[in-house]
Amino acid sequence: MVVVKTIKGMGASVCAFIDKLNLNELMGATYGDDTVMLVFPTTTLASEAVATLQEIML
Repeated sequence: MVVVKTIKGMGASVCAFIDKLNLNELMGATYGDDTVMLVFPTTTLASEAVATLQEIML
């Protein structure tokens, strides 16, 4: 699992953005007010997704 902390009230928007990235390895995602939780089948795939998200943010 990967947890993404967001600005308050932006959990839904960030989750929708990540969903639009069409990460094939992403098994599911859920969000709260300021948090997004992403579920991956392996830690390796989760690490790769984190690297991808970090590249986008920079």
